Parts: sequence; structure tokens; C-alpha cells
Amino acid sequence: MSSGNYRILSTNDASAWNEVLCMDGIKGDVFFTFEYCNLYKTTENSIEAFYYSLGGDIFFLPYIKAAIPGTDFFDIETPYGYGGVLSNTSDKLDEKFLEGAWSCFKEHCEKSEIMAGLIRFHPLIGNHELSMGNGPQVIRANPVVILDTEDKEVGELFRDYKSNTRNKIRLAEKNRVRIESGDTSEHLFIFKKIYQTTMERLKAESFYLFDAPYFDGIAEGLGGSFLVCISYIDDEPVGGSVLLFKGDYCTYFLSATTDKGRKTGAANLLRHEATKICKHKNIRFINFGGGRSPDKNDSLFKFKAGFSKQTEDFCIGKYVTDASAYSDICSKWEKQASPETIKAHGRKVLKYRY
Repeated sequence: MSSGNYRILSTNDASAWNEVLCMDGIKGDVFFTFEYCNLYKTTENSIEAFYYSLGGDIFFLPYIKAAIPGTDFFDIETPYGYGGVLSNTSDKLDEKFLEGAWSCFKEHCEKSEIMAGLIRFHPLIGNHELSMGNGPQVIRANPVVILDTEDKEVGELFRDYKSNTRNKIRLAEKNRVRIESGDTSEHLFIFKKIYQTTMERLKAESFYLFDAPYFDGIAEGLGGSFLVCISYIDDEPVGGSVLLFKGDYCTYFLSATTDKGRKTGAANLLRHEATKICKHKNIRFINFGGGRSPDKNDSLFKFKAGFSKQTEDFCIGKYVTDASAYSDICSKWEKQASPETIKAHGRKVLKYRY
């Protein structure tokens, strides 16, 4: 048994939730805030955060909890993006404290019939290193491209881009692509139309098809932590991006371009605009994200790598508290799922949800 104290924070504890992020030694990001996590609240799930403390040390893990259909169990996952655990032990890695925290979390999960979970860690915080003892199995999913803007002016950062990337930015300028940015509902509405059309073209999974209330939630809840950039040719929107930022970190969160935008270098210019914005805001790191697969020859990864040679591992955590039940549910899913579904989702931690 752990000797520390824990509390489960819920949607009624927004103030207490965000107060944790202001504690000494906590190095968080927008993905850990109540407002961001609450974007994923539905009628079929609940948003919670496990808060554990012992002496001056704390352990904080926000997640989504949902019932597993046809069973008496629940599972959890951290919201889309880069989250995981926050602790003020990050620098000293107090193993005794962390092992106690994970043991306490496991006890909570067992009492609450939480059978399994998926944890998406933050590649810049490196909080996968906090997993030990009864913590999750850490799996390196794919590299993400990171741009460190410290001690470099925009011109120097531009010269560090790959030549093809610089040429595409020049192409966009030649094609009179201009960018406007803002943090209003109108900017999000324009972006949403481009994004939804792009996702339809790519035949993206429903997981990525964010609806109107999701974008409304960004406008209402994330003020001061988001910016929308829209690229235009004349008065026609040809691309856009949503940046999320807090402290030293900016994430190139969502992006989309039209056919015309792809032909005119709009996607490259949008990312260069993110570089300029971060320099202006004194934000050190930009996470451009990764590819569609772990392969470094992945075309999307190679495109993003044109902006920086630096990469970090994006890690996920496979967290199973009831191995027998998890195995049984996965086996039943494998017997019922189509070969195409198994091929697409069979390696995922919560594959039975597809």
C-alpha cells in the first residue's frame, strides 16, 4: 500500500485542477489543462485527473474514463495530443515516490474497475521516464520533429531549413500567398471548413473528424493558448493551422490545405509563420509532430523534417491492471473484427474500441 494521499479531480474541480499546473517544479503544457481535457468530454465518458501527494512531491495524471461496451469494465486514455504524468520529481527522479504513486494509481484503478489504459506522453517533457514499478509499459511510437528557436533569429532558422523547404516557402511568396492569424471564432470557423474538407479527402478515421462543438470549445476555453493561421491567395483561403502553446512549448496541432494550397507552397509558409510567431512570443520549442508511421521515410515525416534536424521520441504507455480481462476482451474482438480492421488497428492498445 502507498503511504501518500490521493484525490480524483473531476469536471467540478476545474480550479483545483489548474492550480496543480502552477505549483513549483511543475513543467506543464496546454494539454494538461482542464479546459483542453474538457474538449473530449462526451455523454459517454468522464474527464478525471489522479492527484497524488507525499510530502512536497506530487504526481498528476489527467485522463478520459469510459465504460467498455458489453462488460463491467472501464478503460482510460489521455486526450489526443501530448500529455501523461506531471510531477515535480522530474529532475531528481525519486523512484520511491514514483513507485508509490503508480501503486496507488493501480489500487484506484482496480477499485474502479479500470481494466486498461493508453497514455500519450509528452516528447519535450520526457515524462515517459516517470514510468516505473506498477506504471505502464513504455512503447516508442514514432519520432516527432522539434525546432529549438533559442539563440537564433528567424533568418538563421530559415537558413537551417532544408533547401527544398526554403524553395517551397519562396514559391508560396511568389504565388502571393499571405497569412493572417487570430484567435477568434471566425478564424476557427474558416479553418474548420478547410480541415474538414481535407480529412474527407484523406478518408481520415472518425477520431480526427472534430465537430463544431470541439472548435467552439477551443475558442471558449483556450483563449490565450491558441492561435489560428489562415493562408490566402487573394481572398481565397487555401490552408490553415491551429497552434497550441503554453510556457516554452508550441505544438503545431492541426493543419490543412486545399488542392490550390498544396500546389503553391502554402503548407510550408504556414509552418514558417509558426516559427516567426514563436520567436515573437519567446516560445523556445515548436513540436511539428511526426509522420503517419514510425518509418523515417514516411512522406509526412520527411516533409516536417525539412524544418529541423532535431527529433524526439513520441512514446505511449500501455497500462493494464487486469491482464486476464484485457486478454479476454482483445481475443473476443479479434474473433469478431474483419481482417481489414485487424490490420488497421490490431496493434493498438485499445484496439477493441474499433
